[in-house]
Amino acid sequence: MLRLDDSEQTALYSLIQGLTGTCQEGNFKKDILSSNVERRINTLGIPSFASYINLLSNDDYEYQQFLSLITIHTTYWFREHPHFKKLEDEVLKKISASNGPMKLKIWSAACSTGQEAYSIAFVMESICALYPKLSYEIYASDIDPVSVSTAKAGLYPMAQLKTIPNQFQNSVQLKGQNFEVKDKIRKKIHFFTGSLLSDQSSRFQGSLDFIFCRNVLIYFNIVTGN
Repeated sequence: MLRLDDSEQTALYSLIQGLTGTCQEGNFKKDILSSNVERRINTLGIPSFASYINLLSNDDYEYQQFLSLITIHTTYWFREHPHFKKLEDEVLKKISASNGPMKLKIWSAACSTGQEAYSIAFVMESICALYPKLSYEIYASDIDPVSVSTAKAGLYPMAQLKTIPNQFQNSVQLKGQNFEVKDKIRKKIHFFTGSLLSDQSSRFQGSLDFIFCRNVLIYFNIVTGN
């Protein structure tokens, strides 16, 4: 079984930092990332780390799989409930200050497999039901194309259903042994692959009202001016 030596691990972490911008100093999550890559190389039966890196340069599918291997996917429904209560409070403030129709735009940055973006949508749906003049649009991005593909499908294991509060479960429906987000909600979310290192402003076609960028910046170094 192939294992990366010290120099190969150093090269891997340098590549990860260059591609994602995430800090690879210290030991934070590094063992997980190197193990993911080692497992993939062994599964493919590739004889060396150098051969795998060469494959990434010539195979778009494998490059997408690699991006998924080197990113952290921890996410779940309504992660940290106070943040969603804060969203609700701020939306209600905007409604009280407006006399006419209003459309809000929200960005879920580093959305992973979509649970955060859909949780935001469920909150917005509940508010829209009380205030018909309110509408919304959500943009959700992640550097990992595999996670974005899962998010677009909106299909999740049944075990996750119990983590969605009861008042929002009318936003999903059963599908076989899984559940899926209802189509009318999925249509209001624009999922796309994108790095936080690149300018995404052209995607939004105007200003944003709210940005969710949570549990992401901990992976980056703080850069200060001279």
